[in-house]
Amino acid sequence: ASGPTISSITPNNLQSYLYPNISNIITIKFSEKVFKPKIDDIRIEYTQNQNFIDPKFNITQPFDITNRVENFEIELLPNLVSKDEIMITITDLTDINNLSTTTSYLIPVGILGDFNNDYIVNENDVQLFEKEWENNSINADLGPDVLSDLFFPLIKSKKDKILNLDDMKTFYKIFDYYKED
Repeated sequence: ASGPTISSITPNNLQSYLYPNISNIITIKFSEKVFKPKIDDIRIEYTQNQNFIDPKFNITQPFDITNRVENFEIELLPNLVSKDEIMITITDLTDINNLSTTTSYLIPVGILGDFNNDYIVNENDVQLFEKEWENNSINADLGPDVLSDLFFPLIKSKKDKILNLDDMKTFYKIFDYYKED
């Protein structure tokens, strides 16, 4: 007999990928009822570029390790590496028969600058970016961190709450890269 597994991960109410610039609520569903994992049993890491610091996360429900659950939620905190993948690994996932296993699941991260969330950056996103820019919206704050130039197109936003030329250059660099896809 084998232990329980992750049967599905649903980010942000049925989106198929994570947003790079905002918090993501992820529902993790198991193949059977399990004892709720402890925070030390959960590891979240990037798969394509390990040069960035692994994502930070919270568990959204209080812990009660005596109850069995079929699913639970975690919140991934911003900012994530655009166009990378996240590997969620849970160790010591234990069912009622005391079968224990380690299980993992991959989930992609969306693209920084994809304002309409269709997993491409195109002319529609240019219009939306310009509208956000004109409205002085924090959504247009895309300024990259230092590592992003080294690993482009895997890019991570470093919001400084100031709209400036760096944000505009970042968006158009992303747009230029993806326009040929």
